[in-house]
This record gives sequence, structure tokens and C-alpha cells, in this order.
Amino acid sequence: MLKKIGSNRSKALWLTSLFGFGTCFWFIAAVGTSWYIAEVVAVLFLTSAILVALYKKSYILVGLLLGFAALARLPVFLAFPFFLFLIYERNVTWTPRLKQAALFFIGLAIPVSLYLVYNIARWGTILDLGYGLIPGIQQDPFFQQGIFNIAYIPRHLYAIFLQGPILLNHFPFFEPNWMGLGLFFTTPAFVFIFKGPWNRLSKYAAIAILCILPSIITHGTVGFTQFGYRFSLDFTPFLLLLTAKGMRQNLGWPEKALIILSIIVNLWGVVSIIKFNFVSF
Repeated sequence: MLKKIGSNRSKALWLTSLFGFGTCFWFIAAVGTSWYIAEVVAVLFLTSAILVALYKKSYILVGLLLGFAALARLPVFLAFPFFLFLIYERNVTWTPRLKQAALFFIGLAIPVSLYLVYNIARWGTILDLGYGLIPGIQQDPFFQQGIFNIAYIPRHLYAIFLQGPILLNHFPFFEPNWMGLGLFFTTPAFVFIFKGPWNRLSKYAAIAILCILPSIITHGTVGFTQFGYRFSLDFTPFLLLLTAKGMRQNLGWPEKALIILSIIVNLWGVVSIIKFNFVSF
């Protein structure tokens, strides 16, 4: 994917290493429990959809792959404008634009239709009532304003930007926090999303992130238990596109240093939690 957007082999390998070992994907994939595996599946199919779209292959397949990602993590469905922008940009007249958009939505409609039928089979309605049927959900202190509410946005902003580790007054002085770790603490290299010139692709990626975010940051919980902010995986492939934009073609020491630092942070989290159960609220 990174090579297709213009990254040379070295840059693509560095950024792929960042994704695999310098984001919370490492911890989520290593643990692989039911909530976590959904994120892994969503990342797989979302990245596949982006890759197929960049290579201008079958738009039915693009829609199908995005639909598979959404079956794992519903918010990912909201990334569909990214693909529509690509279709619009690549065609100068409306006839091919509409044709390719129709193919995209046909592919997307297949898993979406299966999901709706599945809901009818289990709930008797096309709506997903699963969250509302969790025992005690109405008494849960994190859902006092319902499952989704704009009142929950501040806690997510704190989790994304400010959530740090637990500070100890003895060695090793830092302990992973089950509430998570801020996005830029977990992956310092993501600061490069704010750097560099904005081309059309990076603007489309940013729009996709902004489309996905509202459904995440209005949810009652921030994703704990976790290392990092696991909901960010719903749009991490787009974060990688933006990070690539901000880094030079031939990576210098600032880029490499922050990638290595990101890997060290996630190594600390993975080893501390999985190997030594060194974590608490």
C-alpha cells in the first residue's frame, strides 16, 4: 500500500515496521481475545480495500472488502467517502464515475445485507440490539447517558491525547494502564501526520478519519481494557497514509528515531502485560 502511494522500498519497510510493532496493533493481535480480534479483522479488510482501490481494480471487490471490515467493526463502514473520492478523481466525466460508484455500492451491499438479515434472525429487526441486551448495561457507570452520547466526547479526547501510564514512586516508575495510553504516547511517530504537504489522497484519508471518529468518541467507554487506544485501529491504515505524507522519501534520523521509539513503547506494553501481567487501573 505504501509503495503504491509513492514510498520507496526503504520507507515502506520502515513504516510497515511502525504499523506492526509501533502501534497498539501489536498488543491487540498478540492477545487476540474476542474484542481484539475484531480490530485485527477490520484492519486486514480495510487495508485490503484501500490497496485494491489504489490499484484501480474491481470496485465491487473494494466494496466487498470494506463491507467485511465493517462486519468486524461497524464504524469502519463510515470510511466509504474515501473510496468515492478516489472514483470521482480518476474519472473526468460522470458516466464512469456513477458506474464505478454503483459497482462499489453493490459490493458493499452484499455484506451489509447479510448483516441486516443476521439481525432479523437474532433480534427480529434490522437494528443491532446486542449492546442494549448486555446484562446490567443500564446500571454501568460508563453508560449513564445511554450507549452513545456526545457527553462522552471529553473522555475520549482525554484518552486519545492525554492518557498516560500509571506513575509509580519506585522502580520501574511507570506501569501500563488498563484504561489505555494516548495515541501519540503509544505511537510518537504519528506526529508526522501533521507535517508535509497535503495532496488529494491525504485529504481523502483525513476525511475518512473524521467520518469514523464521531461513532467512536460518542461511545460510553474508551475501549479498556487495552494498551494504547484500540479504537484508533478503525482508522490506522489512514493514519499510515498521513504519516507517510509527513515523512521524507529518504528517512532521516528524526523519522527513524520516532519509529524506533514507537516500537520500544509498544514492546514495553506487550512484554509488561502479556509476560509479567504488570498492569492495573
